[in-house]
Amino acid sequence: MKAYSGDLRRRIIEAIQDNEETQPEIAGRFSVGLSFVEKLWVKQVLCPTLQAGDVVVMDNLSAHKVKGVKEAIESCRAKVLYFHHIRRI
Repeated sequence: MKAYSGDLRRRIIEAIQDNEETQPEIAGRFSVGLSFVEKLWVKQVLCPTLQAGDVVVMDNLSAHKVKGVKEAIESCRAKVLYFHHIRRI
């Protein structure tokens, strides 16, 4: 994985917390991958709020399945469940 500066990471987290752009828009603005933004959010924003036994439900977005996301959540003793979309006919 490409190394990014602490300043860039801080600016991305601030952009996420401003809640004015989607994560794909933030990834585009900072010229980083969506999976990087997702992983950074999980580690820096979500994980500090998790407690043992919490459950995190995610859909099948590829950014949710990159190496490190599930592991970071589980390291907080929380559980990850993937929501599978069902098409209605």
